[in-house]
Parts: sequence; C-alpha cells; structure tokens
Amino acid sequence: LEKILNELIDFEELQKISDDRALQVRGYFERKGIPRRRLFPSGKSSQEPIRPNTTAAGRSENRRVEIIIRDGR
Repeated sequence: LEKILNELIDFEELQKISDDRALQVRGYFERKGIPRRRLFPSGKSSQEPIRPNTTAAGRSENRRVEIIIRDGR
C-alpha cells in the first residue's frame, strides 16, 4: 500500500503524514479480514509523483493510494 502526497510541506512532516495514512489504509484492510502479514504499507510522500506539483490539479492527482497486488506463491 502506498500513499503518495504532494510537496507543500517539509519532507520529514510529509513522510510522517504519508506513513500514517498508509497505516490507516492497512488498518482498513485488516478490519475487512485481510491478515496483517499480507499487507505492506509504504508511505512515499513526494518521492513518486505522477504529475508535477506545480499546479493544484497536479497536486490533487499526486494525493492517492496505490494498491499493488503481488503473486504470493
């Protein structure tokens, strides 16, 4: 689980917010019955933007959760 935010605040604060939100998403899936051992939250903060953060629209698109499903075999 990756939570990506924009670059409007300093990196350390941004990373903490990103990590906290990734943990919240993990909690949601745990409450839905998915075991914690199968969930790997990862806050990305401003490290992997999909759009430039120079416009409100770009920042909006960069605030997202990505769910990566891997083959568990």
